[in-house]
Amino acid sequence: MITVVKTNGAAKEKIMKRGNASHRKNEGGNVLVYTVLGALFLFLAVGLGVDLSHLYLAKAELQNAADAGALAGAKGLQHNPVSDRIAFAVDQAVNTMNLNKYNFNNRTFAGDKTTAERRALVTFAKTLTGDYQSEAAANADANKDQFKFVKVSTPSVPVNVFFASPILGSSQTLNAKATAGASGGSGGCVYALDPNPDNNTLVASGGSQINAPCGVFSNSTVSGGMVASGGACITASSVSVAGPCPVGCITPAPQCNQPPVADPLAYLTPPTVGACNYTDFTATAGQVLNPGVYCNGITVSSKSITVNPGTYILNGGGLTVSGGGSISGDGVTFFNTAQGAYASKYDKVSVNGNLDLSAPTTGPLAGILFYQDPAIGFSSKINAITGGSFLSLDGALYFRTTKIVFSGGSGLAATVSSAIVAYKIEFSGASWTVNGSGPGGVSPIGGKLVVLYK
Repeated sequence: MITVVKTNGAAKEKIMKRGNASHRKNEGGNVLVYTVLGALFLFLAVGLGVDLSHLYLAKAELQNAADAGALAGAKGLQHNPVSDRIAFAVDQAVNTMNLNKYNFNNRTFAGDKTTAERRALVTFAKTLTGDYQSEAAANADANKDQFKFVKVSTPSVPVNVFFASPILGSSQTLNAKATAGASGGSGGCVYALDPNPDNNTLVASGGSQINAPCGVFSNSTVSGGMVASGGACITASSVSVAGPCPVGCITPAPQCNQPPVADPLAYLTPPTVGACNYTDFTATAGQVLNPGVYCNGITVSSKSITVNPGTYILNGGGLTVSGGGSISGDGVTFFNTAQGAYASKYDKVSVNGNLDLSAPTTGPLAGILFYQDPAIGFSSKINAITGGSFLSLDGALYFRTTKIVFSGGSGLAATVSSAIVAYKIEFSGASWTVNGSGPGGVSPIGGKLVVLYK
């Protein structure tokens, strides 16, 4: 049976209004749900970003601790006597690692593991890719003096997750590892310290041949911070650059993107500058000079002179050798500064002639031949050594805040036997040997420089 119900127009309109109101109510509920879900998603996304950033920074802190521990341990492997070397290296690695804070709360590793557990995180190898052995195994080795590399792991530590725990859990366990070792050869002997990413720091050009059976370092982070071009070659026991790998004739292949090296001669104490012993000194032929304070510098023009052992303080004016002049002497240090009444008269070392000089082997400036006062600050005055028929510099050349340029003809074979440490270094022409030994075997850069490898 079919029943037909008739409604009048008013009733029909009332029913339609009731339906529309119910539909709008459902829509409002849906919007509320979407808003809540969107807010939750946004909260999780922001929280995830915050937590990931926190974990990344915590990891960086752990890596810093591992790096510092590995470097300290590698340096400890140079300790004497050899019988105590391994234990000493572990002590240095663990103690240095513990000095580094982590997780943003000034917390150290000292309370996370027992001393024995932390010591077990330091291992040793004789080659970079060799088998790494425990402290006990390395100590038992008959040739413990052959261990050159240290691998350090930080203890694994929990790092809290604050906002994204539904995704990452309540915490994440992190640790870090680092390997360090000696740079090879007799240690570092060429250091270009300028970290400026816009500058070339170590340059060889014009067919120059650089031979350094020791470590060569460039702190520039720019691509091309170290350059060998125009037929020039750099050959060393190891090459380390703070920036991208350089191109050119460089042997062995450089270790690239390495941490910058510290100034190895920063420990030096400048000599005291007293009253002037000589002012505006110009040498005469065959003259013999004595140590003292040379105010407004020393000038040697077309003359050959000899210098007696001691410290020659250049208070303003620098050192100028021109016209094929020459200086010879043993046991000498030239300290280039500008103080007192001569503070505005700092000048460079400029040599266009012949040098046959050696540094002292004893005293506070043992092994130092040229020493530019770091207090001068960064100067645009460029030191230049242009060799004539001979050039022998038996000692370290230290120009912390200025550039030094070496140049000479193809017939010049020059020797700088200890080290070159300068803000910038440039070689052009000639063959240059930097062997790191120093006068009488005395080098002011003790031991072997240690570097991070991985």
